Amino acid sequence: MTTQQLTIPSLSWNLPPGIDYTPGVPITLQVIVYNPDTTPHYYRLDLQVIKSGAVIQEETLTVNDEAEFMVGASTSLAVSGEITIVETDALLELRLWDCAGEEYVAGVSMELRHEMTWSEMLGWLGLILFIGLTALGTSDLVKGLIQRKEVKPL
Repeated sequence: MTTQQLTIPSLSWNLPPGIDYTPGVPITLQVIVYNPDTTPHYYRLDLQVIKSGAVIQEETLTVNDEAEFMVGASTSLAVSGEITIVETDALLELRLWDCAGEEYVAGVSMELRHEMTWSEMLGWLGLILFIGLTALGTSDLVKGLIQRKEVKPL
């Protein structure tokens, strides 16, 4: 009896699981596609941006100006480039399409969180300062009222 070894391609990148992101700022990307099979395969890299469960941006990344690219037998291919996303508070997903099998065989994803701007930070700081000063002033007023109330014996 012979056993068959599974040859599942892998996809990896240099990006962390999540980043604070400002829409429109390019993200530098390094991707490695590994083909563990004993024959070459053609693949495609599809990028999706998903927000609230809906795909809001979708594109195929090109390698050497081609949508499909070959990875030799038992080898890997490293590619790099930049992508620009127009949204934040979304999921960035890169998926590897096997052209022969006509299915997605691997994927990686990253959360794009809203990056707080300086004006937003100053706005929050002002609000916190206002609440703190209001609470401080209110407590002094209450203390003053309590201290002024005198109890006179009958």
